Amino acid sequence: MKSKDINVKNIALAAGGTILAGILFRSLFSTRKARVQVQTINLPVTPVGISPSEADVLAQGQFAAMNKMGTDDIDEMTAQLENLTANDLKKVFNAFGRPCYNGWTECVGIDRYLGGQDLNLFGWYNEELTDSEKEKMRAVWRKTGLQLTF
Repeated sequence: MKSKDINVKNIALAAGGTILAGILFRSLFSTRKARVQVQTINLPVTPVGISPSEADVLAQGQFAAMNKMGTDDIDEMTAQLENLTANDLKKVFNAFGRPCYNGWTECVGIDRYLGGQDLNLFGWYNEELTDSEKEKMRAVWRKTGLQLTF
């Protein structure tokens, strides 16, 4: 009886092993795709805007265009700013700071004591831009709600 019990046991184990191997093989190499349910969550979009370093680069671009005799390319100056949001424009305004202005360029050395003034971006616009150029800049800056002193 023992040999028959062992044969039945071996056959049962072999059959079970074959079934498990088939299931494992099928699960690894099956072409059926698992069904996944994806839930969409609508989160409010909060625009981050430009970084402080980007605002500084834009402010320096405005400064560079005005920091010499005459003002170069008002179209480029407005193009740098016109697509910015009101908050981004305010960041540029703040990044500009109040460099000293002496009538044609930034004050250096003794110029500070010979009539130079610490002017914000709008002060520089007021001194450097023609009336038509000021109007182009006002069109850009109006959306900020800042007092346009140029």
